[in-house]
Amino acid sequence: MALTDEALIALPAAKVLTLYANAKKIAADVSNKRAKEAASIVEQIERLKLQYQHVEGLRDDDPVIIEMHEIIHSSAGKAAIIKAVEAGLPGLAGVEQMLIERFGENYSGRNTGTQAAGEFVGQVMAASGFVKDKQGSMPPGSVAKTAMRYRRKSATKS
Repeated sequence: MALTDEALIALPAAKVLTLYANAKKIAADVSNKRAKEAASIVEQIERLKLQYQHVEGLRDDDPVIIEMHEIIHSSAGKAAIIKAVEAGLPGLAGVEQMLIERFGENYSGRNTGTQAAGEFVGQVMAASGFVKDKQGSMPPGSVAKTAMRYRRKSATKS
């Protein structure tokens, strides 16, 4: 199954890691009839410079993580997150520019910064009476490619 460049770029980092590892393993087995296709996927991931190796993420006690938590849980952060959600965007879209301005390259998927930010946004949303809806695309120019969308808890269950 061939994947377009766009489809690969849109995949979450964890899926790219898994796809790369599996494709590399299949490509190494020349007796596998899918080896050529797998080798093509490996080359494509490398050509696109997607993250295909596990990297050490930011630790919970890292100053970047601590300050990121403070920004996202601040009253300005909470308001921006809720405004984004009410506009139909992922919650992360509301605070991502704040994080980019403050942390620059220390806010990225390569060091788990985007994942940590997403978790903190989820905490804010849960405390604000929202529930997870589905993954959604981030606006153009965002560091994170996708993030969770939220909706208000309904008073009645369907």
